[in-house]
Amino acid sequence: MSITAPRRPFRVREDALAAFLDAHFTNPETRVLDEDWDPRDLGSDGDIADIVRLIQDQEIRGGAIEGPADHEITFTYADDTDGGGYQWSVYLRDAGFYVGGHWNEMRKIVASDEMGVAAARSIIDEAVSQANDLMRRIGDLR
Repeated sequence: MSITAPRRPFRVREDALAAFLDAHFTNPETRVLDEDWDPRDLGSDGDIADIVRLIQDQEIRGGAIEGPADHEITFTYADDTDGGGYQWSVYLRDAGFYVGGHWNEMRKIVASDEMGVAAARSIIDEAVSQANDLMRRIGDLR
């Protein structure tokens, strides 16, 4: 089986993302996280993984991130003695494996002053950028 980079990159659908962020952070009836949510806090890795998974789900949230068919952006966290680290990956369902990026320090996932919606937006932008970089690398390997 040969693996080729898809022609269509991952991209953010701004209208769907705005609706997701409103529902997830500001609407009192559907809010899951508060404006003071800090993704660098211990235990926030699960929140980040949920956000990335939910915004790609076409049925649940209308797909705020669109991407190649059978490809999914994933977030992985690993705890260590220095605050943990994270990695963005792309799962290629048709090939049955993950293509992973480099590891990053969890404390650097967003700028120091970003919290709540601003932090979530930064994380989403980084996820899409890293996923597209991984897809370009697959294309370079052909």
